[in-house]
Order: sequence, then C-alpha cells, then structure tokens
Amino acid sequence: MSMWSRSQVGGGCVMSLRILAIDDMGAMRSLVKRTLNELGFDDVTTASNGKEAFDRLVALSDIKEKAYELVISDWNMQPVNGLQLLKMVRSNELLSETLFILLTAEQGRDNIVAALQAEVDEYVIKPFNSATIKAKLENLVAKKLAAIKVMFDKMAAKFKSDQVDGDADKKTVQLIEFFGSRINNLKRVAPWSSRPLTAMGNLYQQFGKHEEAEKYFRDAVKMNFGDTEAHAHLSNTLRATGKLGESLSELELALRLNPNSAELKRRLGEAYLKSNDYENAIKYLAEAQAGLTAGQAGNLSALGKAKMGKGEATRDAGLLTQGVTDIQKAADLDPSLIAAQYNLMVAYKKLGKSNEALAVMERIEKLEPSDAEGWIALGKAFLDRKERVKAVFAFKKAEALARNKFDACMEIAGALYDNGVIKEAQTFNAIAIEQNPSSVLAYNLSGLLHRAQGSLKEAVADYEHAMNLDPDNPVIEFNLGFALFKFGDQEKGRVYLEDAVKKMPELEEKLKEIITEGKNVAR
Repeated sequence: MSMWSRSQVGGGCVMSLRILAIDDMGAMRSLVKRTLNELGFDDVTTASNGKEAFDRLVALSDIKEKAYELVISDWNMQPVNGLQLLKMVRSNELLSETLFILLTAEQGRDNIVAALQAEVDEYVIKPFNSATIKAKLENLVAKKLAAIKVMFDKMAAKFKSDQVDGDADKKTVQLIEFFGSRINNLKRVAPWSSRPLTAMGNLYQQFGKHEEAEKYFRDAVKMNFGDTEAHAHLSNTLRATGKLGESLSELELALRLNPNSAELKRRLGEAYLKSNDYENAIKYLAEAQAGLTAGQAGNLSALGKAKMGKGEATRDAGLLTQGVTDIQKAADLDPSLIAAQYNLMVAYKKLGKSNEALAVMERIEKLEPSDAEGWIALGKAFLDRKERVKAVFAFKKAEALARNKFDACMEIAGALYDNGVIKEAQTFNAIAIEQNPSSVLAYNLSGLLHRAQGSLKEAVADYEHAMNLDPDNPVIEFNLGFALFKFGDQEKGRVYLEDAVKKMPELEEKLKEIITEGKNVAR
C-alpha cells in the first residue's frame, strides 16, 4: 500500500508519518527515534536488522492504517544490509513507493552512486542531529514535488489535447484529486514546510481556480512568512483575480523581507511595467539585472521596454536610446527569446528603422516558441504584418500554454483590439472574464469591443458591471458616460462624463471632443 494514494485533497488534520527506523546498534536506534520525536514524529518503530525490517514492512503493507511510509535505515547490518533492504523494497510491488533514507558513516563516492542507482530518496552521513534530518526531509519533499510537477505537466498536456465538450470539468476534478492527494501526503513528511501548500496553490491555479489557490498561498505565507516563492505566487493569484493593488503590495512585502532577492525585484519590476508605472519598473528591473544568474535576457528586455515607455511619455530621447540599446543587448544575449526580438522590432519601428525591423521579423518567423510569452510575442509580430490568421493561431497556442490564463488572455485581447481584430478579441476577453469574473479591466475591454461593433446597449451593460466592481474608477465612468451619450441618453451620459472629469481633470479635453464631435479617445 503506497502512501501516495490515501490522503484527501482538502488537508485538515495531518496524521503523524509512520516511520520504521533500522540499525543493529541499540544506542543508534534510540538516537534516531529521539531525533525524529524532537521533530514532531511520534509514530516511530525500530528494527535491529534489514531482514526483520523487511518482514515487518511486508506484513503491514496491505493494512491501510499501519503500513510504514518512511524507512530510515543504517547501511552496515547483518544478515541484510541497508542497501540490500532498499533494493528489496523497490522490487516489491506493495512497497516500491515507500520513502527511504540511508544512514551511513561511509562517504565514499561509490556508496553514494550505488544508493542513488537503487533509488534511495535521501542519504545521511553520520554523525547527524535533528537539523540534519530536518534538512534532508525538506530536500526529499522538494524532490518529490519536482517529480510530481513533471508528471503533472505531461498529464495536463494530454488532458488538454484529449478533452471533449462536457468532459473538462470532470477531468479537472480527477487531476486535482490525483495530484492533490500526492502533494498533501508530503505535508506529513515535513509538516513545517510551506512547499506542499505552495504546490497545492499552484495545482489549483493551473485550472483557473484562483480562490482555492489564494487560500493555499496565504497558508504557505502564514506558515513561512518571508518565503519568496509563496509570496510571489500569492501576488500572481491576486493579480489574476483583479486585485492589482494587493498583488503589488504582496511583492513589495516579500522584497522588504528579502531585500537582496534579484528574482523578487524582477517580478516587482515586471508588475510595475504591466501597470505602466515606468519609473518603478526601471528602478526594480535595473536592480534585478545586477543580481540575476538566470533570465537576464528577459529582464533586460523588460528594462528596455520600460525605458522606452518612460522615454516616450516624457519625450526623453536619451532614455529612448537607452531602452533600444538594452533590448538589443537582450536579443543578442538570447537570440531565441522571442519577446526580446519582438520588443526590438517595435523599437526599430518607433525609431523609423523599417529595414532593421523587417530583419528582426524575419528572425522571429524562424523561431519556435516554447512558452506562452513567446507565442504572444509571435502573435503580435504577425499582427504587425497584418497576418491575422497566423496571429490568432499563435495566440491560441499561448492560451493553451499559459499558466496565468487571465493575464495572457487580457494581453492577447488587448493586442487584437488595438489591431481591429474585434471578434477574436472578444473570444479571448471572454476567457479572461471566465477566469476572473471580478476583473474591472476585462469588463472595460468588453465594453470597448462592443462599442467597436456598434453594440452600445451591450457596452453600457459592460461598463455598468465594471462600475459596480470599481465605482471610483474615472476611466470606467468616462467610458460609461460616452456609451450612454452615443446610445441616445445624452443627459445621463453627460452626468457620468462630467463626474469622471472632476476625478481626472486630464479627461476634460476628451470630454470637449466627445460633446462637440462625438469622438471617444478614453481607454
């Protein structure tokens, strides 16, 4: 009976792990048991040799409530040593998935290789203490979670390609139960670790179940306040549910707790870039660039994009040039990074370098994206070439691969809207709304799309929904006023328009244009 098939997804009370500790020396057996007790494990049984241990493991293997789940065994014993016991366990169908840690005083490379080839889970060199065992258990959990993720990615990809109408919800539940039970069991291996909670949050987030994901990420942060990964994932989930302010705050908090984390600075810089806060984006992306050991090209591309955004907004030619230079370096650093190539193409176009932009586009067409970001960049590049069919194909690939479908579909829908591909934009925006029904941005874009099709009644309904979600948003109020104005209710529309201008005075010129010419330039 494997430990991987018993726990339920929901969590709740975590039972103590059933452990069998084996050593031919009584003092060492007592030490191992005492060490495990100090870590909170109270269900520890001992055996004096490998044969005795194997007989016990087999005898209890099909008894659900008594089967051992973790073996911690000395290497040098008679008549069956620890390595032999490990091989016997791995070759037994009922015991093969039992967690196994070998203890030894030997540090020879040959011993370690032999243990790894026999599929040991961890290897502890004597002497040891509770901190050593704790660290090994945490490492064991990390490795098991990594293996579960590999298995999940394969099964999820097959699930997406095989699913039929009406079958998706059932398959989703099955996948969550299958992987959730395995992840939850790892809570019992290292009850103090936040990793399984973070993994559960990721599992739910993969299927767009953001409310459940948020609960697990918050539990992970509560258990291990300052855990960079947990804070970052919580921030992503909050963003996916439209809680942009909370999302940024979570990353800022995580960075205060880990001020030297280049990865957190990168994530925070990218979050500010998405919010068009170019100044903060430049600050954090520049700081991240100095400390990153991986992902430097992507970060440098984002930094260049932020500099170009601020340079355009402030008409700073020097900053624009810096931005282009950064993007060029990013593209040279990783020629396969399509996002950097796309940013470079856009930069060249803005500088009027059409030949250079065309050359970059030719490079992009030869690349095969490996992730959602790459497919989105490729889709945008096709839109620039007016190749809409190819663009939509690329965007569909991106949607299928995206870990955060809300962000991906909002970016895709916005790009399609900007290029006048309204029908397809509505399709992707509808997916975004499905992922996050409380998104003000998605309902605002839905209103814009309906307006573009002349469906003013539907546009008014979209803006009213957005207003209910965010009553103080002047842009939403402005767009609602304009839709009402165009729909024929000019008196009511003008009330909303004028109120929006009071909140955001820079909209006044646009109001004059709407009233006098019927134009709308708010977005």
